[in-house]
Amino acid sequence: MTKSKWIIVGVSVASAGFLLASLVSARPGHGRSGWGGPGSFPLRVLQHLDLSETQQASIDTIKKKHRESLTGLKNDLRATRREIMNRLLGEADVEAGDFTALQAELSRLHAALLEESLTMALAIRAELTPAQRAEAATRLKEMRARWAEKRAKRHHGECAERHREECAERHKTKDEDG
Repeated sequence: MTKSKWIIVGVSVASAGFLLASLVSARPGHGRSGWGGPGSFPLRVLQHLDLSETQQASIDTIKKKHRESLTGLKNDLRATRREIMNRLLGEADVEAGDFTALQAELSRLHAALLEESLTMALAIRAELTPAQRAEAATRLKEMRARWAEKRAKRHHGECAERHREECAERHKTKDEDG
């Protein structure tokens, strides 16, 4: 193989690696939000609020109203990711430019999922009293602290105390950001 062919192969492999990394790191539907997407209202928090029957019925109606759209968007995201993986791992030669339309589709679907999630979250938020919103914020803060503790336990295992303190400081900013 000539030097130029090796360069082309190297650039293609690097491009595929970057694309694969971006797909893995940005996956709505996998996280703590409950509905899949940044800005989503965390469903688990609602379990801890003293909702009236009227509020619960309204929230159930809101969730049903958005469920079909959210499910469709998530399915479309999965299908687009699957198409990218099939092309990356297929036998045909591919280049970074071959994925431009699929990347644009992923971006469009992510934006649509975020918009739908936020619309639903705002509708649910409107059903809560100011006291319930304050309680939800407190519960969410507690949940984040528990998640951080669990992540630290998984991450550290048998680490030395010094390493734990250094790592805890690095993760602190991430935990505060959500």
